[in-house]
Amino acid sequence: MASFYERLEQDIKPWRQQFMDNPLVKDFLGGEAPTGAADPAAQEFMRGVYTRFLKDSYYHVRAAAKVYALAGSRVQESDEAIREWLLHHSVEEYGHHEWVLDDLKALGVDRESVAASKPSVWCDALVGYMYYIAGHGNPIGTLGDTYVIEGLS
Repeated sequence: MASFYERLEQDIKPWRQQFMDNPLVKDFLGGEAPTGAADPAAQEFMRGVYTRFLKDSYYHVRAAAKVYALAGSRVQESDEAIREWLLHHSVEEYGHHEWVLDDLKALGVDRESVAASKPSVWCDALVGYMYYIAGHGNPIGTLGDTYVIEGLS
């Protein structure tokens, strides 16, 4: 029998592929300038977009372990397997924000400047929402966040 994750992967496959086929997403994930735009300005633009993405990823990933632990502590006893998975995953994810800092360093971004900076409004809203879901809403809702983080790494 397929796991929940395997069923999820199968169910969303057409929409994920549609997203992944977007030319901007392809260029972004490929680390290159937008298709047909090989000039240095376009390449610098994509570098800036990628750097901003990584900076926001740092804040998102840094909060993830705490969010998963909070959610796991609130999952009902009837969903013990999910509770156990979230708590285990919170420990597993701890420190992964350091990997994002390593990627930023490779782009010439100072680690300390990232740690001292603020996330974008959009990232701040996402992280705040995840804390809200984990602490006040249905903590199982954090599983969607884990899927996104794991899917982008």
